Amino acid sequence: MADFNVDESVRPLIKCIAKSYSRQVLAIVLTGSLVRGEETIYRGRILSDVDLQVVARSFNPQLEKMVASIVRRYQESLRVKMSAGVIPFRNYRTQKKLDFYDAKKTGRVIFGDESILDTISMRDPRDIPLWEGLRLLFNRIFGLLENLDDVQALTYDIAKVYLAIGEADLVSHCQYRPTCRERLVKIMDIPELAVLPGFRNKFRVCSEFKLNERNDINGLSLQNAIEEGVLATSHFLTHFLERPVSLKDGIEILSRKFYNPLHAGMYLGKKLLEGKRIRFSPTREPCLVIWKNGIELLQQGVRNKAFADELLDDWKHIPQYVLR
Repeated sequence: MADFNVDESVRPLIKCIAKSYSRQVLAIVLTGSLVRGEETIYRGRILSDVDLQVVARSFNPQLEKMVASIVRRYQESLRVKMSAGVIPFRNYRTQKKLDFYDAKKTGRVIFGDESILDTISMRDPRDIPLWEGLRLLFNRIFGLLENLDDVQALTYDIAKVYLAIGEADLVSHCQYRPTCRERLVKIMDIPELAVLPGFRNKFRVCSEFKLNERNDINGLSLQNAIEEGVLATSHFLTHFLERPVSLKDGIEILSRKFYNPLHAGMYLGKKLLEGKRIRFSPTREPCLVIWKNGIELLQQGVRNKAFADELLDDWKHIPQYVLR
C-alpha cells in the first residue's frame, strides 16, 4: 500500500533492540519482498512479512529470546507480520543460505555495520547449493499447515508453494534471481519441469498474484499444492541424491546424512521442558522428520489439529540443517 512505509514501521523496534543490545549486535538487516517493493496485497491486506536479520557477534540464545520478546511486543502495533532471526556472524559469513543470498543482493542495513552484507560468501547463483532450493520447498509445503483457517493467507501460501517449486528449479540450473520479477523472466529460459506438465503457466499465475497483477491463483487448491509440491520435492531429491527415491525414502536418507547432535539435543530438551512425547529417534536430523510428519499430516487431511500445532511450534524453534 502506498501509505505503508516499512522503515518507519520498524524504527521503534530497531531502536529498542539497538539500545538494549548494541554490544552484542553487529547489524540489523531488513530483507524480503517489502524491501524489494514486491509485497503482496490481497483484498486490502498486506500478506508479505517484514523480515529482519539480526547479526550477532556470536551464538547467543539469550539474545534470541530477548529479540523474540521485543518482536512480540511490537507486533500488535504493526500492520504486517514480522519475523526476526538472530544469526551469529560466523554463520552469516559462511553458511550458504538462500535468504542470505537474497539479503546480499536486495537487503538493506538499518542498524550497525553497513558493510556486513559484503561478508556473505555467496556471490552469484552458482554458489547456491541445490539443498537450499529443497529446503525452501520443504518449508513452503510444511507452511501450508499454518493458515488453514484463514482463506486469504492460505491462498498466498498455496501460491508460495508453486513459486518455491520454480525457485528450486532455478537453483538447480544455477539461474536463481533475487526478485520475483527476475525469476518470472528466468523460468522461461530453462527447460520445462517435466514432472509437472504446464508448470510454467502456474508459476506465471502465482508470480502475477504475488506481484498484485491478478487477484486470484486460477483455481489452484490446497490439494493441488500438496500433491504437486510433493512430486516436485521428490524430483529434486532424486537430483540431489543422484538416484531415484520416493519422498519418504529421500527424507530417511537425509535425516541420517545430515544428522546434527546439537539439533537433536535441542529437540529433546524442548520436548522434556514441555512435557511432551518425543516422536522420533534422536539419531535423526529433527527438521527432516518434522517436515515429513507435517507433509504426511497434510496428505491425510489434518484431522489432528493439536499435533499440527505441536509440529508448527517445533518447526519454528528447531534449527534446520544448512550447508557451508
